[in-house]
Amino acid sequence: MKTKFLLYFAIVLFTGTIVLSCKKKDKDLPPTPAPEEQPDTLQGYLPLYVEDDYRIVDSFAYNSDHTIDKIFSGKSVNRWLNIFEFQYGSDKKCSKIIQTENNGATSKNIYYSFEYNQERIKLILSSDYTSQTSTFQYTLDNKNQVIFVGSKDTLKETPTKAVYYRDLKYEANNLKEWNHYWYSIEPDGQEYLSTFHYSFKYDDKPSFYTRVFKNNPALQILYLNVKNQELHLFSENNITEMKYFNNNILSDDTIRFIITNTYNSSTKMLEKRRIEQDGNITNYKYHVISVK
Repeated sequence: MKTKFLLYFAIVLFTGTIVLSCKKKDKDLPPTPAPEEQPDTLQGYLPLYVEDDYRIVDSFAYNSDHTIDKIFSGKSVNRWLNIFEFQYGSDKKCSKIIQTENNGATSKNIYYSFEYNQERIKLILSSDYTSQTSTFQYTLDNKNQVIFVGSKDTLKETPTKAVYYRDLKYEANNLKEWNHYWYSIEPDGQEYLSTFHYSFKYDDKPSFYTRVFKNNPALQILYLNVKNQELHLFSENNITEMKYFNNNILSDDTIRFIITNTYNSSTKMLEKRRIEQDGNITNYKYHVISVK
């Protein structure tokens, strides 16, 4: 049972979409994307929406200052499976994210509340599913990049005793490694160790996600919680290879993803991406807007 659960968890973690939704409401849908301008010179760009081979997978709405207003994720036939709404304080920092999970008949919310203290951020996680709350500590570097989650020397009791942490390593403003560590002791005394390791390679082309994530560690924290497989979006350049290892998968082989990027000749921004893993291929198309 443990092996099946851990293998299932690893697959979900890596494929990374949360799938629940509610009745279609106009206010829950993003505006229809306008035709994209393609100026001759490289300017600032923001992602508008992303398509895979079958559907729109993400759509972004912005405030007048170009901060994230909403992210719509996982387009179903007539609804978005997840909607993330961002709220900001007077200091312009994101104070709260409300995630609406839609399952077609009903919807429930997950609430991410943020407390800032210099290089540390406390995440208080609550939801409509339970009256309990959870707290997590995040550490930032001097570029407002998340570099550490949890604690190496704090034992949590839930009632399982566990030590849990994640560390992220950057090079030239690109996320190079992400390591996840979980050690637990069950009430019956049985011990478990779970580790995940990602490593990334990049080209030298600018990513239009840089402006989205820059100075918004709350958005990075959201992706750490619900979009682990997309952590490379934190980076200044575009990914060309991703390797993944999980000590709980029965095989000791490292899973390798080869990424081929195609760029728009006018905007010089990423236009298409081909991801290949063990003969399986997924294609993505990216739509951007120009910002001044």
